[in-house]
Amino acid sequence: MMTSKNIIRMEDVTADTSLTISHEGTTIVSGTDTLDILQNRYGDWFLEAVKQNDETPMETFLRIFTRWKVRNLENFWRMYEALHIEYNPLENYDRYEQGGWKDEGSVTRESSGSTNSNATMLSSGSDTNKVSAFNSTEYQPSSKNENESSTSNDTSSEISGNESGESTTTHTFQDYHVHGNIGVTTNAQMAEGELNLRKHDLANDIIGQFVFMYCYLKDEE
Repeated sequence: MMTSKNIIRMEDVTADTSLTISHEGTTIVSGTDTLDILQNRYGDWFLEAVKQNDETPMETFLRIFTRWKVRNLENFWRMYEALHIEYNPLENYDRYEQGGWKDEGSVTRESSGSTNSNATMLSSGSDTNKVSAFNSTEYQPSSKNENESSTSNDTSSEISGNESGESTTTHTFQDYHVHGNIGVTTNAQMAEGELNLRKHDLANDIIGQFVFMYCYLKDEE
């Protein structure tokens, strides 16, 4: 049983929504650009593939093109991001860090006190002198001295004090951004590299991959 094939020339490809390559709503290559590149850059190239059922050549082309772009979509998206990311072309060092701290503190203390003292001393007494008469065994008072003394000591003192403060500790993180030119490459060299990068035609690079994988260029007769 002979396998039926379809052949289509790239300049005969017509506009179709399937020619658009996009990722989550972001267009990587528009359908208009795809059609323009196929018709005008690779117009003399041919795609030859087994057809399914009653496919037309254009339907065969769209089936193969759609499978190819789905299979490679992640790679195309990475290429697109690399060309559209925000950066400074004259800097080759860019580092972000998180860190830092902030301390706040206070202490609270309270104290007070007082002292009091009192002292009183009291003393009393008497002295009696006695003598006896001649040839008598009894003694009679001759003189008597009485004394009384009192000492009072009252001491009062008070000591008081008050001290206050408050202490708390809080840690907060801060972002640090360090960037610039570390010196191994001059600004002129980086500017030249940026210009060379911008010479890349992403749409042409991507569609070219498809053409080189599935199409061929007929030899001139």
